[in-house]
Amino acid sequence: MSAINQIEDKIKAFQVGGVDYITKPFQVEEVMARIHNQLKIQNLPRDLQLQNQQLKATQKQLAATQVELIQKEKMVALNQLVAGIFHELNNPINFISGNLDPAYQYVEDIIELINLYRQEYPHPSPQILARSEKLELDFILEDLQKLIRSLKTGIKRIDQIMLALRIFSRTNEAEMKSIDLHECLNSVLHLIRHRLPGNNHNIEIKVIQQKAENLPFITCYAGLINQVIMNLINNAIDSLQSADSQAHESDWVPTIWITTEQVNPNRVAIRIRDNGMGIAPELQSRLFDPFFTTKTVGQGMGLGLATSYQIVVEKHNGQLILSSIPGEGAEFRVELPIAPISQGSVT
Repeated sequence: MSAINQIEDKIKAFQVGGVDYITKPFQVEEVMARIHNQLKIQNLPRDLQLQNQQLKATQKQLAATQVELIQKEKMVALNQLVAGIFHELNNPINFISGNLDPAYQYVEDIIELINLYRQEYPHPSPQILARSEKLELDFILEDLQKLIRSLKTGIKRIDQIMLALRIFSRTNEAEMKSIDLHECLNSVLHLIRHRLPGNNHNIEIKVIQQKAENLPFITCYAGLINQVIMNLINNAIDSLQSADSQAHESDWVPTIWITTEQVNPNRVAIRIRDNGMGIAPELQSRLFDPFFTTKTVGQGMGLGLATSYQIVVEKHNGQLILSSIPGEGAEFRVELPIAPISQGSVT
């Protein structure tokens, strides 16, 4: 600035976009110092933005690490629990199962003998007749066989639960192995079947399975994939149970569809869909974030979907895709490579 150096002129210069001024006569050093300061001021927002990006990335990595640590701790606890259950229940179950068959045969022999006595001595003494009527002997003879059969059914059910739990946890199987996805689905459904029938508090949920024929085995961390399937099915059940039935038609039947398919020669997919209330668009982008949950306090920590995403995407180079229309339900699609893929490979 030379002749124009009034305060009004300075204010007007700032108003039209000026950021600094210098008056004549000036020194080159002063001009360079002012230019340096202005360049530094200009770079500050860019540096701050870069630091913010780095901070967000670090925060995301810390959250992912925390989820992984919690998930590992849960799996260790699960394996310990399963091992303890097997150890404590295996012997008594085998003992009961091994003795039921001879017990059933003994009962049949005794019933046969009693019937033979009745044929040979059709007119028992009054004392025996009174005692048999008091005991309702005919009912006991008929119900005793049913009782033994019920016990055998119960033991068979316990064996199925133990097998399903062993398949689900994959105890002592930390390495990748070839598994049958249908077997995994069956074990998970067997373990959560208690959540499907209706009771005083929950609705009855129908499950429809559409399994692909000749689905190839996949090589994966079996226990982790079982955990993903469990998380997604439980999530669908929670969604249906929390759905407002008034928002659906009177003939609405809460349903979960489970579909398997071979996507291409290299990949298979599992689709788990429900006809609940769906997920709002503004929430869908955050659904896989650690510790984010749409459930009420006390019903979940928001780790299930975040853990599932880590397992499918980061550990198996697969895909976990959500599609949902509010009011019509949601679908989670899990794509997994048939054979293990090195990190960064493309299929």
